[in-house]
Amino acid sequence: MVTLIPIFTYEFYNMDLVRKKTKETYFQDRVITKAPGTREGIKHALNNFENFCSNRFQKDMEYVIKDLLRLKPEKREEQVFDLLQQWISWNSSKVNPSTIRVYCSGITRYLNYRGIKLTPQEIKDKLDLPRKIFEEKTPLTREILQHIFKASGYPKVALYLALLSSGMRIGEAVSIRKENLQFVYSKIGKMRVMVKIPAKFSKNGIGRSVFISKESYRHIENKLKRLKDNELVWGVNEDRKKATAAEEKAFSRCLERIRMDERFEATGRHKISLHSLRAYFFTRAAKMDLNFAQLMLGHSGYLVREYDQRTHEDKLETYLKVEPELIIDNTEFLKSQNEKLEKETSLAKKGVIQIGSRLRRTDAKVERLLKGMAELDPKYGEILAVRKNGPY
Repeated sequence: MVTLIPIFTYEFYNMDLVRKKTKETYFQDRVITKAPGTREGIKHALNNFENFCSNRFQKDMEYVIKDLLRLKPEKREEQVFDLLQQWISWNSSKVNPSTIRVYCSGITRYLNYRGIKLTPQEIKDKLDLPRKIFEEKTPLTREILQHIFKASGYPKVALYLALLSSGMRIGEAVSIRKENLQFVYSKIGKMRVMVKIPAKFSKNGIGRSVFISKESYRHIENKLKRLKDNELVWGVNEDRKKATAAEEKAFSRCLERIRMDERFEATGRHKISLHSLRAYFFTRAAKMDLNFAQLMLGHSGYLVREYDQRTHEDKLETYLKVEPELIIDNTEFLKSQNEKLEKETSLAKKGVIQIGSRLRRTDAKVERLLKGMAELDPKYGEILAVRKNGPY
């Protein structure tokens, strides 16, 4: 008996591979591999475009895209850029210019996925995107932070100290567990806590290690003794998104209580935010070592990558130089400044002693030289006598 073996054509075998492209398949195929923050940004962008289509045409986004796909390529190009320009105008009065640019990138990538090809150069040439607005920043000071701390509960102060002394993003900090902390010792035996931020929690998908100050550690020291390794240190919710939103809301309420909740006129955003704490760290760390500051914040660049080859102990040595500028408590700050002054005074005294020692050695060499010359010429003996007895 002959057994018949079914023969599958290539087309039949690959029927499942050729599937209908939708917003759902886009997220499954293209977006799922991106960082959580990027995924969230793309989701907001497409939701915004969906609202625009509903508001302007009383149709959903899918219907509008299918309409565009039915057009001939040359006509489609004209229509799609007209559509995007209308979308930009629709958002211009209610969405920040920078956000519109980010949304536009997300939408055009999705349109490319759906078969409506748009090149970056075409987008640049044919769309009038609003200019980015750069508002004057409100710099944080130690006094302002002390004011905020007085109006905040102890757990919130612990979180704020961690942010401003490490440069962590709020979304990173609320995701940290006890097992992500590690003690590191400097060459002279000073201990600081290093926070190892997993790649899945960072904005750019790259893990990194940062340090928190001694002052910050004191605010979580007792809590750490009670926590299990897998429990959150600063977070209040296992859901990272909800935890971040909760902290941003709490910080906003705190600013309202102390009447420091001013907003930028153009964007409506608070002049002081949790991101300001990250900026506070960067400003002070950059004065000491720009590459170190960028490394702690998770920025990229050739020099920053080279710096990342250093050991944790070497990085801690640099952090200890920055740390005095990150202390908020007045007593701790004055103590730190006093230690710094004592160290500088000690170094100055050593310098004076070293200079005096060098002068004495130089003077002895000159005297030996003159004695040798005096044996050859009497006038050098007179110079030697003047050096010993003085001119008067």
